[in-house]
Amino acid sequence: MKRDVLRKVFVILLVVLSVLVYASKFTPELFKQLAGAKNKIPTIPIPAYERFVLPNGMVCYIAQDKRLPIVEIKGYVRYGILNETPEIAGISAFMLDLMNSATKNRDEFTLAEEKELKGVSISFSAQPDYYQISASALSDDVEALFELLSDELRNPEFRADNFARKQQEYMQSFAQAKTQEQPMARRYFYTAIYGENHPYSFSTNYALLSKVMPTLTPDIVEEFYSKVIVPDRIVLAIAGDFEIEELKNLLLKYFGDWKSPESERFELPKIEHTPPYGKVFVLDRPTSTQAYLMMGYEFFDHRFPERIAFLMANRVYGSGMFNCRLMKSLRTEKGYVYGVSSSMQLYELGGEYYVTTSVKYDAVADTIRSIIEEMKAIKSGEKAIGEDELFEVINLYNAQFPDAYKDTISILDSVVLNAEIRGRSPNYVNEFIQAYNALDAKTANEVFSKYSYPEKFVVVLVGQKDKIVQNLEANGYTNYEVIEFGK
Repeated sequence: MKRDVLRKVFVILLVVLSVLVYASKFTPELFKQLAGAKNKIPTIPIPAYERFVLPNGMVCYIAQDKRLPIVEIKGYVRYGILNETPEIAGISAFMLDLMNSATKNRDEFTLAEEKELKGVSISFSAQPDYYQISASALSDDVEALFELLSDELRNPEFRADNFARKQQEYMQSFAQAKTQEQPMARRYFYTAIYGENHPYSFSTNYALLSKVMPTLTPDIVEEFYSKVIVPDRIVLAIAGDFEIEELKNLLLKYFGDWKSPESERFELPKIEHTPPYGKVFVLDRPTSTQAYLMMGYEFFDHRFPERIAFLMANRVYGSGMFNCRLMKSLRTEKGYVYGVSSSMQLYELGGEYYVTTSVKYDAVADTIRSIIEEMKAIKSGEKAIGEDELFEVINLYNAQFPDAYKDTISILDSVVLNAEIRGRSPNYVNEFIQAYNALDAKTANEVFSKYSYPEKFVVVLVGQKDKIVQNLEANGYTNYEVIEFGK
């Protein structure tokens, strides 16, 4: 009873803290307050940790933190969706869902009930370069946490009664995604950028996913699992209220006898694809009251040496904040959009750069043109990034960036991701802070000018096709393709 009360109090505390964080909406007034005063250059305190490697190659980073009676785990299983081929596209997310639903020792009901009674939370997710693990429990239940996590990772039951039901649930979600603005746009954008045979396009290619899902069987999923969920691909970050030696013993108890199979070294897929640069895809969605726009091109992988300078320069161009170039042009001056932002994602096998917004039908073509012109203006030096603009971006970043690293597990997770997955320094988070604070406008302009490609934009528009096409043709756009609703 006492333990249940403690759990409830702790949950209430987390809810209250979450409400306080999200209650402070990012308004223009708050933006001016944060960007106006000079903020201190932050330092993220890396906790003392031990890197513990099990005999099977499983790597664990362990950090003690006794401030709260909890134990938290973040982890990675290398390669993620890169393990997939077109014939088994989408299998990763489906497999992880099944792993978190039933084991050979606990059926669906028993597993859910035991996690609830012991206050254990476990989740898995499929990402482009890795599978993510997240788990937590009160420190009194640390052994239950590792027992249940071990059972889900080592003994999943793919022949449970829920297999067919979950297949149907996934099919329904794919059908729904085909009718929604952003999923529709992402589907055609990522297929155009990466190609339909690239794993990075699979998770948004709902036509392919709908074709593959009914063909998956328990045997196929189990065979895939046996190849990709192996201990020498797993890295865990573990932080919380425990004694380090006792935690090591738990790791050895629940994972130590798990053998890594002798298998061939994983080879990254080699896929050649040339995106249709300059093309506009118009996806018909008759119920849309305005057009959803996603435009961009393929970009560099996570080793991109100028990524920090480009990130800061891009925030001047399109951070989504009130002072960025795109917001000034498209919202403040022209009133076309409510919000607009540009982003880059860098992965193991490349990346993407894109701009997203929702826009009035009569302003579609001019919005596309304005996005390109604002990029060209920086690239050519006509409207170069100024020191004051860069200062605002860096200063605001100094105020906001530390918010993502307020607890030990978040910092340790960053150490693991950078050191074990990305091949960087364990202290990369602080090296990143020092690097962007040392940036000047001259370098920002040079990097953005060199690595921005306005001629490469592939444009995807979702909305009422007749209104979009009318606006495009009236403004001289002829290189477009209309895709009917539901295709």
